[in-house]
Amino acid sequence: MRAHALRKKDLEILLSRVPPLPTPKPQLEQYTTPPHLAARMLWVAAMTFRDLPADLVLDLGAGTGRLGLGAALLGSPFVLLVDVDFDALKHALAAARELGVDAAVDAVCSDVTRFAVSRTADCAVQNPPFGVHRRGADVEFLSAALKLSRAVYSIHKAETAGYLLRRCKEEGAEAEVLFEEVVRLPPTMPHHFKREHRVRVIALRAARSARAGGALHEQRVSARRRRLAEGFSIAPSSIVVVEKGFVVPGDEVGVIEEFVPAAGVYARNGFVRAKTVGTLRVDALKHEVSVVQAREVPLPRLGDVVHAVVTGLRDSVVYLDVFYNETRNATYAVPFRAILHISEASNERLRSTYEVFGYGDVVRAIVISRKPPYMLSTRGSGFGLVLARCPRCMTPLRKRGLWLYCPSCRKTHKRKKVASRHYLLR
Repeated sequence: MRAHALRKKDLEILLSRVPPLPTPKPQLEQYTTPPHLAARMLWVAAMTFRDLPADLVLDLGAGTGRLGLGAALLGSPFVLLVDVDFDALKHALAAARELGVDAAVDAVCSDVTRFAVSRTADCAVQNPPFGVHRRGADVEFLSAALKLSRAVYSIHKAETAGYLLRRCKEEGAEAEVLFEEVVRLPPTMPHHFKREHRVRVIALRAARSARAGGALHEQRVSARRRRLAEGFSIAPSSIVVVEKGFVVPGDEVGVIEEFVPAAGVYARNGFVRAKTVGTLRVDALKHEVSVVQAREVPLPRLGDVVHAVVTGLRDSVVYLDVFYNETRNATYAVPFRAILHISEASNERLRSTYEVFGYGDVVRAIVISRKPPYMLSTRGSGFGLVLARCPRCMTPLRKRGLWLYCPSCRKTHKRKKVASRHYLLR
């Protein structure tokens, strides 16, 4: 997604759509991260430190998944949610489908302190237990995150800031407090009697020092070289194929000292990684590595003309499901989630999106972003409503002159953006 396509306020609005857990467990301290706090920390990670978007992001102790889903909304191609509560992970994956980022999100049911990955993650985000029910739980989460990721963004109680900074220094990491904030927790547990409980929290960033990071890089390069040497077998056609060659986006397939990136891969931070799902292939003569895509999916691209149905409305944002790509003549069995901001709805100045759209309307629009959730625009001639429904009886409206007419209610509806040449009912 382009940097200007998603603002901090838009990110907060999207994260607010992630519902809290219906039955939070007190022993796990499952408190939902407020959307403004999650958006603020993720925005600092993206705009100040450039740690997001990242190839592999871990959301440790994910719960509702707001932090991990926010990282996916910012453009991270692969986000892994880790939580010991299976019900919480099902809840988070359902929210990912609702936001349209389920293709970039996966989940693992595991204890964070015992969880391990084959490669170090680029970024980890977490809102760990504060250690109220189990003393030291917050420190265990932070230590585990530092072992699993290069950069860690974590939320803690403000009074533990000094101790956590010292603990990070002992583990060879550089840490700093990004900001401090007071959050209001609603009564979600059976033992809560107050209308709200205020807690002072901090957002902490910790990262391995440059010296430690350099040593880790060398270890990973050597280990990767050994694995590649063991996994490749030379064929008569000079194509070397890994026996377990099925890879997913973000998987490390080599290092730039050994291989030249070809189709389906890209290079970053000295490593060559898969860009698509498919089979890994290596040309031993040219020292090229590539990924043969498993299945061609006509995903929406920047500039494509698509048809979408309105599924949600706010004063400044319209939520849509893209079901047809006119440019590529492709129909999607599973629609893609898309967003249309009021500034992209019409060339005229609008007070609200309700002046243009209604629930169930079909819209002809153009894609203006490269990554999901796709941003759409109906500005310009030929874009806008191609089928509208009466807000009273949901009967499809017919076009009569410049306005739309309901044959059932016999009411005339004034819509400011109708694709005249493409409207279906006349």
